[in-house]
Amino acid sequence: MRIRGGRDGQVEDHRRRSAGPDGLVFDLKQDGAKVTGTANSQMGEMAISEGKLEGETITFTVATDQFKVVHKGTVAGDEMKLEVDMGDRQMEMTAKRAK
Repeated sequence: MRIRGGRDGQVEDHRRRSAGPDGLVFDLKQDGAKVTGTANSQMGEMAISEGKLEGETITFTVATDQFKVVHKGTVAGDEMKLEVDMGDRQMEMTAKRAK
């Protein structure tokens, strides 16, 4: 996924997408080093905050009244590899640019 250079776009969590139609889609927007947008899932649309892109490293947070999920990872080509911290649980995910 080429966020760098002002390219915005959608990426899908293919691990979840392969489990059914209720996958997670990030709609990301970049303004310099700042990253904003939304995360869309079966739970609805949630704002992305605290987002930044430094080199190939991306970090952002998805939060609601009930939880906060911190995403940290790398961007390479059309793909993001993320470590996801949900407080009591951690996991890894790969998200690819939606075509």
